[in-house]
Amino acid sequence: MTALFFITAILCLLYFVVIVVYSGITTGYCAIWPMLSVIFVLMGFFHRAEKRDRDGMPRRLPVFVYTTFVLGIMIVAWILFLVLSTGKSTAKEGCDYVIVMGDRVYQDGISTTLKYRLDRAAEYSVNNPDTVFVLSGGIEEDDAVPEALAMYNYLVLQGVREDRLLIETYSQSTIDRIRVSLKVIENDERVRMVPPPVMIGVITSDYNQLRAISAAKKVYPDRIYGIPIKSDGVLYIHKCLTECILLFKDYMIGNI
Repeated sequence: MTALFFITAILCLLYFVVIVVYSGITTGYCAIWPMLSVIFVLMGFFHRAEKRDRDGMPRRLPVFVYTTFVLGIMIVAWILFLVLSTGKSTAKEGCDYVIVMGDRVYQDGISTTLKYRLDRAAEYSVNNPDTVFVLSGGIEEDDAVPEALAMYNYLVLQGVREDRLLIETYSQSTIDRIRVSLKVIENDERVRMVPPPVMIGVITSDYNQLRAISAAKKVYPDRIYGIPIKSDGVLYIHKCLTECILLFKDYMIGNI
């Protein structure tokens, strides 16, 4: 068991290096992997010390440490199950509006994740010619331009009509993107011509579906539908783990 803790710590560090090389040191929450590595190293040393000095160590201490560790793993595993199951939901066709969630924009182009989302939006626009798209995303750290502006230019080049595109360039998080985008839809003149209830879809990565849909349904229950897409394969594990933490945080503070 001690060796397993140390091996897991090494794997966490190696994955951190992969993330930095692939996506840069500014990749959101990438520091979680060195932190996890430290936790596994500490668990390894504790397990070794506990085996060597069981008689001299208070019995309650190992029980507390191992119980806390296992409980944390179980909570993450349960949230991860919810994230993965929601990400496999079937896309809803015929939505009146579709929110397209932004992602990073580099100096030399958009991120792979954002490209996947925009390609799905372009595909959806062909099959649903009456759908209006809300492109959501402000300018975050290291973004070359506001995400929504880059998204607008990409979709216009893909042949989506400009009058079908609404943009908001202020939000910087999943919760903000949903809330601001819903306001944009409320203020759009065309929404008054749509028979209620207005159907609203959300295009985002599979790992992000649960949090995005939950945040939207807090405002518009039963009117929100997920349109999940595949994720960047290299960052998938990182994004899923990060999403578990953010889901727990947003749930605790009442965002979802």
